[in-house]
Amino acid sequence: MEQLTLNILLIEDNPDDQVLFREVIADTSFARSSIHAANSLKSGFQYLFKQPVDILLLDLSLPDCIQMEGLLKIKYQFPRLPVIIMTGLNDEQIAVYAIQNGAQDYLLKGEYDHKLLDKSIHYAIERQKFNIKQQEAEEKLKKHMIELERANKELEEFSFVAAHDLKSPLSNLQSLLNIIAVNRKLNDECKDLIEKAKKCTLSMNNTIDALNEIIALKGNPDRKAEKIYFEDVLHEVEENINEQIEDSEAVINTGFSRCSYINYPPEHLKSIMQNLLTNAIKYKKRDTRPVIKISSGSNHGQTYLTVKDNGIGINLSQHKHKLFGLFKRFHNHVEGNGTGLYIIKTIVDLHGGNIDVSSEPNKGTTFKICLNNGNSTNGQYSSIGRR
Repeated sequence: MEQLTLNILLIEDNPDDQVLFREVIADTSFARSSIHAANSLKSGFQYLFKQPVDILLLDLSLPDCIQMEGLLKIKYQFPRLPVIIMTGLNDEQIAVYAIQNGAQDYLLKGEYDHKLLDKSIHYAIERQKFNIKQQEAEEKLKKHMIELERANKELEEFSFVAAHDLKSPLSNLQSLLNIIAVNRKLNDECKDLIEKAKKCTLSMNNTIDALNEIIALKGNPDRKAEKIYFEDVLHEVEENINEQIEDSEAVINTGFSRCSYINYPPEHLKSIMQNLLTNAIKYKKRDTRPVIKISSGSNHGQTYLTVKDNGIGINLSQHKHKLFGLFKRFHNHVEGNGTGLYIIKTIVDLHGGNIDVSSEPNKGTTFKICLNNGNSTNGQYSSIGRR
């Protein structure tokens, strides 16, 4: 047995229990340790303030304190000190309470032998080391979280100011280009350049609008949930993108009978639907009318929104890992800023949901979105009427 040397403090007012402890520890791996016995909490504190102690064995029945009072006072002054409670009471509740308040282990007087004492001391020291490392890790993590929150706030403020400051001069530039475009003295080459410049400013304007939407989502994630019907939100979205629907001759089929409503922030659901539908129309096959099926369902309290299209699809083996990245685009033959799927993912994550995507090139794409984590109320049957 490897002999270890510690500085052990025993706070015990019963001389017989002090003698018994010395006899038992003599047969352990700590037999060579220095043992100091104190017969009161006061004298124990006096020793602790003078000498470094590796482990403390504390009697709960001392003349100058009541049960847990001594443990609490010691842990307050010496939070890193391993403590083993010595009690003559076979009371499991007291033992549990002692562990909850900082003790590493407990022993029943007169019922421990050298093996149990040896094991208890080893365990108490190692457990306290683990607790200290865990506390340090938690403090470090907390510090990093505070720094990260500060950095995120600064970045959000910068993004907001940048997007806001860019919006105004960009709008002025668009207005100037529109004024110049109606000048009859311009030749065809100049008119062509102005049209290209107008397209560039429109693209920049759309990107800034998308950034502002992302900033709004990040800065105010706790939007109020309301009882909203999928059909109503879809009608609003269809009005917003009516020009795209008519130009593409898109067919939108619905299936909301299995789950007609959900408790959800209206703007969040509208953004999800609008981004999915505009993507389905934007990435349609050439010379093919886009056919889009949007439906809802529920399972075990979770509400799902599914959008399926017959478009050009996505090569998931190549792009799946960056599918929801900011400014990520997978087709360059149509205009876009690569923010739509990022916005959808941001919203879904805020509500504890998830997104499943299946797609094949030239065969279309299906997005199945779990909108919530099972805590939101949803309408599961088509027979539920609107109130």
